[in-house]
Amino acid sequence: MLLTLAQARPVLWRYASNVPYSAASNDDIKAFDDTLNRLLERLLIEGKWRSCFRRVTLQTHGNTLTLPRNLSTCLGCDPICSTGGGGFPLSIYSRWFEFAASGPGLTSDCARACSIRGLLPVSDFAQTFADPTGTFYLRAKSTVASGRGITLAGGLDENGDPIDGNVKLLIANGTTTTTQQYTEMPFIEKAVTGASVQLYSVDTTTAVETLLCVYAPSETVPQYKRYSVPAAADGDTFACLCKLAFVPAINDSDLIIPSVTDALILGLMSFQFRDKNDAERSALYMGPNYPGRGDSTAKPVMAGAVDVLDSDRAEDDSAEVPLLNFPTDYAAGNIYQVH
Repeated sequence: MLLTLAQARPVLWRYASNVPYSAASNDDIKAFDDTLNRLLERLLIEGKWRSCFRRVTLQTHGNTLTLPRNLSTCLGCDPICSTGGGGFPLSIYSRWFEFAASGPGLTSDCARACSIRGLLPVSDFAQTFADPTGTFYLRAKSTVASGRGITLAGGLDENGDPIDGNVKLLIANGTTTTTQQYTEMPFIEKAVTGASVQLYSVDTTTAVETLLCVYAPSETVPQYKRYSVPAAADGDTFACLCKLAFVPAINDSDLIIPSVTDALILGLMSFQFRDKNDAERSALYMGPNYPGRGDSTAKPVMAGAVDVLDSDRAEDDSAEVPLLNFPTDYAAGNIYQVH
């Protein structure tokens, strides 16, 4: 069962705070939330756990596919409506594929691009879902005003020259537009806001708006994973299996992922030992310790937070047919890493 932040606090409180939950101040609650979020980030980095996958439908902008804020990487991709997909799952290549000696070269070469049927990771730091072309203004729309607004750093002006300094784009209850013209996007930094913010490009000649992104209220420095899909066209749709990215739990209704209670308790205890400079016990409580594996005569080893999550994931692993399977009594089947 998934926990919300409000549900997790009373369950996990004593493993992260010396203050009784009933007497907690707002500062105590913020300190607990910060600690829990650091743990969630650590656990998401450690592995692909049972509750950390999402099946989503995404659309290309040009021939690029950009993941939303809550998704970290694409693990599988199947065309739904695609000019170059053909209905079969696509390969997901390494970021080095274009640069391999035996590879296709840069996919900006259309003749070569059309022969590549797959996804190529091109950026971990995309800040919008679409890249505007030509000369454009930037426009923000929201329903709640924010004093600090959006800071736009760099970019190229209407003459293609670098822009020195920062440009401020205010966030109002309504619409605000830059007076600065761009031919290349600047770096975007947004203040915490009371509502989501839509960012548009506005063509300086036609005044046509193009939605570039919608930023969440707590989002400050947008950062998204982007893939090139060389054979795709603008507007193609794909069914994607993705791993969740870490997004801090801030509101009481935000979900705690992963939500395996014992793993969260062990992880918070590991943090307590780390704060006391007890690295050995911190590592023991975090894991992985691989209990029950190896020499059966060895001293028993406790399960750490990672081991508990691994056991939870094993329930699905044992019920699913692996892509490649070897009998346990034959050849590679005796190698632990091969199933």
